[in-house]
Amino acid sequence: MKISAIQLRDFSGARRRKPLMNRLKSARLRHAEADRQLVGDLMDDALRRYRIHWNPRHAYRPMSVWNETSHHCDLPLIPATKLPRWRDLTETVKLFVGWDAGMEFEQAFAFTAHIDPDLLAKWEGEGAIQRNVEQRLRRAMRVNGIRDLPLGYVFESRSASGKSRSRIHLHGYVLCEDPLLATRFKVALEKALYPSLKRSRRTREIEVKRANREKVRFLRRGAWPFYIAKNAGSYDSRLPKRRVYISESLTDIARLAWTVRREE
Repeated sequence: MKISAIQLRDFSGARRRKPLMNRLKSARLRHAEADRQLVGDLMDDALRRYRIHWNPRHAYRPMSVWNETSHHCDLPLIPATKLPRWRDLTETVKLFVGWDAGMEFEQAFAFTAHIDPDLLAKWEGEGAIQRNVEQRLRRAMRVNGIRDLPLGYVFESRSASGKSRSRIHLHGYVLCEDPLLATRFKVALEKALYPSLKRSRRTREIEVKRANREKVRFLRRGAWPFYIAKNAGSYDSRLPKRRVYISESLTDIARLAWTVRREE
């Protein structure tokens, strides 16, 4: 299920044939709440496994897809047979599944990237911000030899509270087996989105962090995917089209992880 901002003027035809926007908004809120409940139940199951199997001499990965199928404790809140099918998942949950797999194998790198104001003004006038960002970033990644890195990001145009507009930027994550690949990815971001960036401002405008070093407890693994997608359904005239991007390689990883969870 894809996330997109919808307005009444996006539908053509007679007024009586157009959908009721309040109903669409209510349905979107219900889906968002269902996503949080699903992820919360998965984490609660992982917490119970952690408490039962905890051993100070061994590292334990409580959100591992392999632990989800072990059933060494009481019945989980959501049995594998009751988990939604892949095609029924929203993009927010797919982002979480890919992020969780990266955290599990210590390959997740979160990033925030601002866009050069000059490029942004030019692209906004053309009405093609998303297309230009995707094309330039894909080209820069190919030049740096990382074209197939699993990547997901969302265009953000509002403040953290969602009440006011902000400068358009990207929130997302990338999965890298080697930290050097994350460094190459940061270089690709700088070349693609901020070619005029000065050295003194690099850490503020383009930031790439290894998520596992932040000592985030596993119960907060869902925080970043939900944070980056929080305003993806809010309309903004500067971003008239869809704001969520998930690469094919990340989709393949997330689908495989979900298949294991469902014991298919």
